[in-house]
Amino acid sequence: MAKFGKILKAIIVGSLWTCVLLFAGNKITLFFWKFNLLSAADWQLIAGFWNRGGVIKTASDYLFVSTLFLIPIIWIGGWKRLMKVKIGALLLRPFEAYSDWQAKKYENNSRIVLKNMGTTSVKETPKEKIKSDLKKIEKQIDNNKETAKIRENIGEKISRLKK
Repeated sequence: MAKFGKILKAIIVGSLWTCVLLFAGNKITLFFWKFNLLSAADWQLIAGFWNRGGVIKTASDYLFVSTLFLIPIIWIGGWKRLMKVKIGALLLRPFEAYSDWQAKKYENNSRIVLKNMGTTSVKETPKEKIKSDLKKIEKQIDNNKETAKIRENIGEKISRLKK
């Protein structure tokens, strides 16, 4: 199954790369030399020129011939390089770019606002903290006093009932 995946990837990558390279190469040769890479008539013109003893003289001729030789080399090298690219990572790249853009938008904000939490935090000074702790302790003492009173009352009632 892995072999089938590699073959399928090679076919897809090769097809797409061939289309892109032929399009770009054709545009370049049409722009500079009015030569269509996909036209049989243009290739026959070059073959006739060469068979009649044509000579490469100018820099433009050298550039044209080197372009014709470089296109297949670039095609093979590009195909090999594109086969190393992970397609899954390439397809996820737009989503990662959007996520990074969103993260950068909030990167410099030092203040975070949480909405609908229902509570707010208030910083207490040390004096206020001590006062609130003392109030808690006083409440505990009062509760203990009330508990002691209730116990005494119950104890008295039980002792009366025993007599």
